[in-house]
Amino acid sequence: MLVRSVVTASLLAAFASVALPACAAAHEEDVEVSEDALGAGPPTALVPASSGASTRVRAGGMTVWFEGLARVAYVGAELRATLRLRTSRSLESAMSYVPDDGFGDARLVSPQVVEIDLRGGHEINTVLSGLPLFVHLRTKSGAVREYDARLDVAPRFARFTGSSTLFVHEAIKPVWSRVGAPEDPLRYRARASQPGATSLSAFTDDDSDPVVKSLGGGEFQLDWRYPELQLTFDYPNDPVYFAASVGGAEKTKQAGIDLRVTQVGLTREGATTAWPTPSCAPAVRTCITAAGGMATAELGHCGTYREVSRCIDALACSPSLAPRAAGALPAARTAFNAACPSGLSWCSVTDLHAFDVGGCEGPVTLEDVAQAAARDLPDPHGWGEGTTLTRAELATRSTFGANGGPALLAAIDAYVGTTNVVAKEYVAEVPCHNCTERALRYVLFYPDTQVVVVVDAKSGWDS
Repeated sequence: MLVRSVVTASLLAAFASVALPACAAAHEEDVEVSEDALGAGPPTALVPASSGASTRVRAGGMTVWFEGLARVAYVGAELRATLRLRTSRSLESAMSYVPDDGFGDARLVSPQVVEIDLRGGHEINTVLSGLPLFVHLRTKSGAVREYDARLDVAPRFARFTGSSTLFVHEAIKPVWSRVGAPEDPLRYRARASQPGATSLSAFTDDDSDPVVKSLGGGEFQLDWRYPELQLTFDYPNDPVYFAASVGGAEKTKQAGIDLRVTQVGLTREGATTAWPTPSCAPAVRTCITAAGGMATAELGHCGTYREVSRCIDALACSPSLAPRAAGALPAARTAFNAACPSGLSWCSVTDLHAFDVGGCEGPVTLEDVAQAAARDLPDPHGWGEGTTLTRAELATRSTFGANGGPALLAAIDAYVGTTNVVAKEYVAEVPCHNCTERALRYVLFYPDTQVVVVVDAKSGWDS
């Protein structure tokens, strides 16, 4: 009887070892079929990550669950941050990249689980500074097989202990500041507050201390450069300690720093199509200009590090003017020359050029295109600084304000396709015996379409 029981158990165990993989495969198939019943969802989805363990996103007929925290550890002397996601469909491959290059190391842990390793200072710092990380996913089957996932990651304070009145903000934001280290403008900025505090210190056991600045009213700013910040990632071995001085007493707190996923997305349209790299935002550019431009050391108040950097690049660019077909402009010039404005003995449009603006990321300004026109077009008169004109002011000038002038301006508007124009006017006196003659140049910039029309003219009268 005992022998029979042993043999029966052995046979059942052998049968289970064969049957279990088939059951697992069938279960995986059932999951994918049930996912189909949910509907495809939008082609692209992008959502803030939840504060829980994972965030679910569905798009294009697939669901992805993103883990909320990166796992940080040293592999030998190298720091690694590992991100993890799980898919509702079985995958054939996965590859991680940033908008312009392959990046990190993505691998299939199982047919439906992907881990991405960011290695060393460069890869981790690049993603924490605000650049999204993309993961190209190719499924084993389905009508749609190509997907891109997106993960945005940021450092965050967590696991607070200590005084309840010493408040440390969770967010640690990448900002643009060259204060103290002009060669590297990336800072990771945090905030802390303690009512009545006259000073605050923040420190760690391995001397990765931030630079602390008092903002007044018990508010303090903390700045790390990345080489120091990364030393704080090995909590609980090295927490950040805070100590605020309040009327001779000391309030203390400590916290760790996590690398938290803050935003996640999924698309079947391709990551660079669904989430193109933004251009310089007008509000950020205005803030930089108001602060003193690119020479200013502190621009953290103007936006995130990436937002400010894009505008710094745009401000540093050298726009180009690419000639475009003149269309109806020559006919408008001829009509103008046949109808000289009253009060002048002679006048004419001597030349007329049209250009598309290029060579810079994002839109450019009137000053940009005026400098490009001075660089690329003949300047026989030494035009100087010029005068900035609105459209209303432009219409009062003799070239555009009387007789054939309004028709010329209307023809230029129609050619460009908008009336939103700003201009630079340049005036030069031309030697003339017993007469007065002026050379005129108008650089008309249409920001909506990034088109420039340059009108060269002359006018004069007998003395």
